[in-house]
Amino acid sequence: MAPLYYEGDYILCKKVKDRKKLKTGDIVIARTKSYGNIIKEISEIKEDGIRLKGTNIQSISTEEMGTIPFDRILFKVIFNFSKR
Repeated sequence: MAPLYYEGDYILCKKVKDRKKLKTGDIVIARTKSYGNIIKEISEIKEDGIRLKGTNIQSISTEEMGTIPFDRILFKVIFNFSKR
């Protein structure tokens, strides 16, 4: 699979204020301890946090990232302005 976003793309984001508005398939920006800020797709919503997945075969795996606490979900991607 190819990445959804490429270097030089611009994205329009909305700050996540209510975790109940997040759903599986949403693209979010999360702050992780190991990887810094990352852009990933929500694959599962659990009581204790969110599981994320990459859209690229070379992406960090869901297992490596683990469950991301809700307070580390910073933004929801609304639109991508791609140069491609």
